[in-house]
Amino acid sequence: MLRIGLLGAFSIDNTGDGLLALAARQAILAARPGAEVLVFAPKLQGPASSHDVDDRRGLGFRVIPVDPLGPLVWTEGLDALVIGGGGLVSARREFQPFLLGEAARWGGPPAAWNAVCSEGMPWPGPHLAAVRACCERLAYVSVRNVTTAKLVRASGFGGAVHVVPDLAIGLDLPPVVAAVDAGPRPRIGVCLGALDRRAGPFMRELREGLASLARAGAAVLCFPFGGIYGDVAAARRLARGIPGARFVPAPASPLDAWRFIGSLDACIAGRYHAVIAAWTQQVPCLVVDPYLSSFTASSKIREFVVERDLEPDYTCPWLEANARARLEALLTRGRAAVAGQAERRDRDRAALRGHTEAMLDALG
Repeated sequence: MLRIGLLGAFSIDNTGDGLLALAARQAILAARPGAEVLVFAPKLQGPASSHDVDDRRGLGFRVIPVDPLGPLVWTEGLDALVIGGGGLVSARREFQPFLLGEAARWGGPPAAWNAVCSEGMPWPGPHLAAVRACCERLAYVSVRNVTTAKLVRASGFGGAVHVVPDLAIGLDLPPVVAAVDAGPRPRIGVCLGALDRRAGPFMRELREGLASLARAGAAVLCFPFGGIYGDVAAARRLARGIPGARFVPAPASPLDAWRFIGSLDACIAGRYHAVIAAWTQQVPCLVVDPYLSSFTASSKIREFVVERDLEPDYTCPWLEANARARLEALLTRGRAAVAGQAERRDRDRAALRGHTEAMLDALG
């Protein structure tokens, strides 16, 4: 039996990382039926990194914790190691396992990056040497956006770098059937997280627009996409500030969060994988980008939007206070706003299937 290790930030209480674990494991098992897939996660530190490894989050499998600063002895006995996806390429010392530790001395099984991306990693800089050393020892290098591909090139790595869609787009799930709901329609979900003071004018406009919709009979549902980054408190505050809005507790599992977004008539999202969940399930979405900054000169949300021609429904709250007009335009178009995306989604899913086969072939 093939024993394949899957390594990522899968144990933290972040819905996006849970979805990536589900998607990566599902894709590997579809391509290699009968393989044993062991899921590993380093116990990252900090207030954003509360951990759950025994499946209270409803992933359907156990996550094996590993020491982020210790030797990678846990890779012994594996036939291959798959690293990804998500924002795993970082200069933070505890992210070393995603760069094969001290890669120059890597003696573990064949390894691959599976649609990883850089996370707040400045470049150029001396830390890029670790990126190059890692990539030179990987059997297959894949990233999920152009910015990360450029970072890998800036490190001096000259091998093949595959840019592939986000793994969560490939989740193979039954179509969402909207729950029977006696409440009003349309159901408009809002998950923005904790935006800073720069978003003040934007948020005032958004609250006014949502209050107007609630008065007209819409269900305005403020919900946290996950349990970290202050999302729960931010959703409560937003609901209190919009007459007629309702706070909805965080979904019990990553799949519940995915399905909840799929049951909406429209979504206003500031979390990357909430945007992915809406787009993949063809839910009209106003994309509010809190990641755009001069530090990275881009953002993971911005790159996704540009690649899929979603600019009409994209805004950065730091740069413009046009929330009400954007929201009204989105709701006016309704499902027509996303009707043309099904073909692109299916192409992304086909590309991910091909990518998984190519990656596993490269791993032998």
